Amino acid sequence: MRTLLHHLVAPLLLCTGVAWGQERNDNVHVINLSQDTTIPTLVKKNTFIGFKIENVNVFKVNGTKLIKTVDLEYSTPAWVSDAMEKAKNEKEDSVHGFSPLEREPTEQEKLIMEFQNVEKLVQKEIISFYNNYQNVNKITELQDRLNFILSDSIFVNKDVIKSSSEAIYKSIYDHSVPDFKDYQKIDENILRLQSSYINILKNYIHYEKLATQLKYKTEFQSEIEEIKKIYTNIQKTAASMSEKAKNGIDFHRKIINSDFEINLPPQQLTDDVNTITPQLKNEKGKVVYEYNPLIIQTYGGWKINFSAGYFLSFIGNDNYTSYTNALGNKEVAKGNTDKITNALGGLMHVYPNQPGWLVQPGFSFGISLADNSSAGFYGGASLFFLEKNRLVTTFGYSFIKVKSLNTANLTTLLDSNSYAFTNMADTEIRYDNIYKGAWFFGVTYNLSNNGK
Repeated sequence: MRTLLHHLVAPLLLCTGVAWGQERNDNVHVINLSQDTTIPTLVKKNTFIGFKIENVNVFKVNGTKLIKTVDLEYSTPAWVSDAMEKAKNEKEDSVHGFSPLEREPTEQEKLIMEFQNVEKLVQKEIISFYNNYQNVNKITELQDRLNFILSDSIFVNKDVIKSSSEAIYKSIYDHSVPDFKDYQKIDENILRLQSSYINILKNYIHYEKLATQLKYKTEFQSEIEEIKKIYTNIQKTAASMSEKAKNGIDFHRKIINSDFEINLPPQQLTDDVNTITPQLKNEKGKVVYEYNPLIIQTYGGWKINFSAGYFLSFIGNDNYTSYTNALGNKEVAKGNTDKITNALGGLMHVYPNQPGWLVQPGFSFGISLADNSSAGFYGGASLFFLEKNRLVTTFGYSFIKVKSLNTANLTTLLDSNSYAFTNMADTEIRYDNIYKGAWFFGVTYNLSNNGK
């Protein structure tokens, strides 16, 4: 009888393909997620799966992620697993060594034949139960298997992920594109599981009665106990299993429809130099990957900024001295006079924004404050040097206050370089502070770099 059960049940679990080998061996299959074009979805039992991921931040992905599932932790009976390897090719026609008779069977023989038939029914329902149980496991583990192929990698090959997701999905639903009926499959399998359970109990009660009448030793006690535990847990978790199965379908739909792209919001570049560092964050807002900073310069439009420095105007103060001529009269003559005027001040610059030019031209306007607290005014053309146009040279025209000789009490002599006092009782040399125009040269340093 055991041999027959082995033959009948063997193909079912062989077809499920849901178990991962846990025994250690030397057969390690390494998958390079950065280069491999396909990821196997079905491997030999006890094969070790390793992953090689290139161009990944190893501080983020440590390669030790395990599959976390809520699958039922019940093992299929050993006789069921062993029997599956021969069930397709071998058949036996007797149980308990009884062979069909050519003569009319006796009542005892009829009872034995009935016992054999009921025993086969119990076997069949046990096989059906485990078949549906494995189908339920396959369906509910879809989401976990899809999570496994995505793992915690920051970057993935979208074609590989999509094809792997389709292969996994097809191994469960026989097609790769979800449809409405797929959402019903989990509930249908749970119902079939319940139906198998009811039939098992019903036939097993009959089986025990016949065994008692024939004084046969009953089988399947351990299997029935295991099935009861499985069924009890299924009853408790049916709703969550159904929800998880439907989430797996939705997850697969998102994978095959996704472009695997992230579009960052557009950022307007309003500054001269923009340093942008794209980042990828996880759902908690933590940065898990950061690109190298991107430095982007802008050009076009006009810029306004300011500088301060030294101004040199090519004009100086008048300087006259008095002396007594040969006739004994006092006269005024021009003395040593400065040809330049120094000042410290600031300029406002307007220039085109062309960072590619080695030297940039522009226009400048400014003001200075002299030692006598008078203001000077400047305007001209400028050249901008150094990084960020920090050094500025300007040449133009200025209006500054200088000392000019007051000639109200003076009479111009013939040579026009000397003056005589009109009123000899008043021989004081007086000056007026007046604005005069003159060319100037300035060297200033940029104080700001704000563009408009």
